Amino acid sequence: MPAARWPEMYGTNHCPAIRSLTVGIAVLSTACAPDVMGWLISAAVGLEQQYLIFCGYVFICALGFVLVLRSLWRPHLPPSWVTP
Repeated sequence: MPAARWPEMYGTNHCPAIRSLTVGIAVLSTACAPDVMGWLISAAVGLEQQYLIFCGYVFICALGFVLVLRSLWRPHLPPSWVTP
Protein backbone atom coordinates (compact mmCIF):
# COMPACT_ATOMS: atom_id res chain seq x y z
CA MET A 1 0.00 0.00 0.00
CA PRO A 2 1.41 3.43 -0.86
CA ALA A 3 2.71 5.39 2.11
CA ALA A 4 0.62 8.39 1.05
CA ARG A 5 -2.53 6.48 2.02
CA TRP A 6 -1.41 5.78 5.60
CA PRO A 7 -2.28 9.20 7.09
CA GLU A 8 -5.76 9.00 5.59
CA MET A 9 -6.43 5.58 7.06
CA TYR A 10 -4.57 5.59 10.35
CA GLY A 11 -3.86 9.24 11.19
CA THR A 12 -0.50 10.96 11.35
CA ASN A 13 0.27 9.72 14.86
CA HIS A 14 0.66 6.11 13.69
CA CYS A 15 2.65 6.70 10.46
CA PRO A 16 6.13 6.25 12.02
CA ALA A 17 5.14 2.95 13.64
CA ILE A 18 3.59 1.65 10.41
CA ARG A 19 6.63 2.67 8.38
CA SER A 20 9.04 1.03 10.81
CA LEU A 21 7.01 -2.19 10.71
CA THR A 22 6.89 -2.31 6.90
CA VAL A 23 10.60 -1.50 6.54
CA GLY A 24 11.46 -4.14 9.14
CA ILE A 25 9.45 -6.77 7.27
CA ALA A 26 11.14 -5.80 3.98
CA VAL A 27 14.62 -6.07 5.53
CA LEU A 28 13.77 -9.41 7.14
CA SER A 29 12.47 -10.90 3.90
CA THR A 30 15.52 -9.65 2.00
CA ALA A 31 17.82 -11.19 4.60
CA CYS A 32 16.01 -14.55 4.54
CA ALA A 33 15.90 -15.00 0.76
CA PRO A 34 19.54 -16.12 0.28
CA ASP A 35 19.22 -18.62 3.12
CA VAL A 36 16.03 -20.10 1.69
CA MET A 37 17.52 -20.37 -1.79
CA GLY A 38 20.70 -21.94 -0.38
CA TRP A 39 18.66 -24.46 1.57
CA LEU A 40 16.65 -25.33 -1.53
CA ILE A 41 19.84 -25.75 -3.59
CA SER A 42 21.24 -28.03 -0.88
CA ALA A 43 18.00 -30.03 -1.03
CA ALA A 44 18.62 -30.58 -4.76
CA VAL A 45 15.82 -28.29 -5.90
CA GLY A 46 16.81 -26.81 -9.26
CA LEU A 47 16.65 -23.11 -10.03
CA GLU A 48 13.79 -23.60 -12.49
CA GLN A 49 11.75 -25.32 -9.79
CA GLN A 50 12.66 -22.59 -7.30
CA TYR A 51 11.43 -19.96 -9.73
CA LEU A 52 8.12 -21.78 -10.06
CA ILE A 53 7.82 -22.04 -6.28
CA PHE A 54 8.57 -18.34 -5.84
CA CYS A 55 6.17 -17.38 -8.64
CA GLY A 56 3.43 -19.33 -6.91
CA TYR A 57 4.28 -17.64 -3.61
CA VAL A 58 4.13 -14.18 -5.20
CA PHE A 59 0.83 -15.05 -6.88
CA ILE A 60 -0.70 -16.19 -3.57
CA CYS A 61 0.56 -13.03 -1.85
CA ALA A 62 -0.85 -10.85 -4.63
CA LEU A 63 -4.20 -12.61 -4.40
CA GLY A 64 -4.26 -12.07 -0.64
CA PHE A 65 -3.36 -8.43 -1.13
CA VAL A 66 -6.23 -7.96 -3.58
CA LEU A 67 -8.65 -9.47 -1.08
CA VAL A 68 -7.40 -7.19 1.68
CA LEU A 69 -7.27 -4.17 -0.62
CA ARG A 70 -10.95 -4.52 -1.50
CA SER A 71 -11.86 -4.00 2.14
CA LEU A 72 -9.41 -1.09 2.51
CA TRP A 73 -10.92 0.92 -0.35
CA ARG A 74 -14.36 1.05 1.23
CA PRO A 75 -15.34 4.58 2.20
CA HIS A 76 -13.89 5.54 5.55
CA LEU A 77 -14.77 8.26 7.95
CA PRO A 78 -12.06 10.89 8.22
CA PRO A 79 -9.61 10.43 11.08
CA SER A 80 -10.50 12.06 14.38
CA TRP A 81 -7.86 14.78 13.91
CA VAL A 82 -9.68 16.19 10.87
CA THR A 83 -12.21 18.82 11.79
CA PRO A 84 -15.03 19.60 9.37
